[in-house]
Amino acid sequence: MKKSIRSFTYIIGITLTALFLTDNTCQAQHSLLSKKNKFKKSPETKIVLIAGEKSHPAGTHEYIKTVRLIKTMLDNSTKGIKTEVHLHGWPANEKTLEDADLILIVSDGPDGYNFRDSPFLTRERSRIIQKQINRGCGISLLHFSTFSPYAYSQKMLEWAGGYFDWQDSSGNHRKYSEIKAIEAKVNLASPEHPVSRGVKPFQIMEEFYYNIRFSDTVQRFSPILEVPSLNGRPKTGNVIAWTVERKDGGRGFSATINHFYSNWENNDYRKVLLNGIVWASGIEVPSTGVEARFYQDLEVTKHIYNRSIKALLIAERDSSSDEWGKGTLAIKNAIEKDNRFLIDISSNINDLWQYDLSDYKLVILNRENITGINSHSKLALENYLSKGGGLISLAFHNNKTSAATEELNWPAYNQIFRREFTKTKKEPRQRKREVSKLHVTPHFITKNVHDFKLPGIHHYYLAGDMPVTTLLSSKAPSNKSRALAWVYPFKQGRIFQTLLGDDPKWLKSQTVQRIFKNAAIWTSGYE
Repeated sequence: MKKSIRSFTYIIGITLTALFLTDNTCQAQHSLLSKKNKFKKSPETKIVLIAGEKSHPAGTHEYIKTVRLIKTMLDNSTKGIKTEVHLHGWPANEKTLEDADLILIVSDGPDGYNFRDSPFLTRERSRIIQKQINRGCGISLLHFSTFSPYAYSQKMLEWAGGYFDWQDSSGNHRKYSEIKAIEAKVNLASPEHPVSRGVKPFQIMEEFYYNIRFSDTVQRFSPILEVPSLNGRPKTGNVIAWTVERKDGGRGFSATINHFYSNWENNDYRKVLLNGIVWASGIEVPSTGVEARFYQDLEVTKHIYNRSIKALLIAERDSSSDEWGKGTLAIKNAIEKDNRFLIDISSNINDLWQYDLSDYKLVILNRENITGINSHSKLALENYLSKGGGLISLAFHNNKTSAATEELNWPAYNQIFRREFTKTKKEPRQRKREVSKLHVTPHFITKNVHDFKLPGIHHYYLAGDMPVTTLLSSKAPSNKSRALAWVYPFKQGRIFQTLLGDDPKWLKSQTVQRIFKNAAIWTSGYE
């Protein structure tokens, strides 16, 4: 009897202890969950996808295309999530980060040689990221964004658990982490981890970063992918993707792959990256992994923006506060009044080579000239137009940095940019702005446009003698007709060149806006 009582007491004691421990564990998990969701206003899991500027040839380091593709794949495969895409390296409204469950960044990183710094590794922005980390937000870094200078190395270890280490404490370049571009087999380093669900070993051509600097103190580090043929340092030298679970309840998933955009077409490559993103956001990874197919660029554009024609507008500068910036936004808004068009904006003339122009039906150059254009971009534009691409070019100023030098190194320059303008010596610019009447020549671009007036038409001279078809013209005081807009072909491509963007005030005119919209339709071949 006493033995039975002792056994009963023992069982009760064990049960109460188990309940106590379970209760404490639940409270601890609830505490972490509460901390992680402290600022959440929605039951949905929010993933913020940030893309940096282009810096590599088309098909590589496709930051913009990557975040747009990830959004499209997740939106069509995973319930209970909300995804946002932010371009140019940082959200225009930083408050959107305050209730994010995961921040994913795909961008350049500093390498001590050629490339710009990571857009999130600045003094002010790193503080904002730290604030989100402190509340348990997840973070995910892909490829080049895993690079870090020594000044931010400890933060990168804390946030992501590892980084590409190239700089010592004195600021000198050192060879710790390494790069190798090879075709290799990628193995699962932790097959039982949720991120590995449904993933099989796969083979890809990739620019692998390896010998990554990992934290010695990070909580619950797990290698996910490894490439034995890299022959890295013992233990973790061949690891190219990993996860971490931090004390604050947040998770991290990072991978040094994503050099070649075409690798997203590989089923297992795609699945392991999507699994990692979903896991790092706090969502349970499905038993067979995230099932999402690859989407072509047009499908992505239609899904996110409900648009079907993409145009690339390359401006003089990226500022929206000066006259160039105001003109750029006015042109974008005018063309996007046709709800088929989506315009991406860049301020780098060599994005003609770095963007995949086959994704775009139209290129728009709102620039004073093409100073700085390299041979790759010249060839890319020529090939693009030769295959039927469209071009809208605001007529360049005739100066030493434009035709005087470019035509010497670019035989096709005068065929592609058939007119440049300059102020005449006989008719100097007057202080008093005059209102001029513009004569309209019938054409699709001038459809539903009648003769109209514009203020401030300055006296100018057009240089160039290649044949063009004039669509708009005005009269100078000398009674000579001055062209303001004209069209011409270049092989299979159509080109519209104009002076109508020379003064941003003209772009406020509904008539001028209609002309730009019609020009976009005509040059891209959709009239």
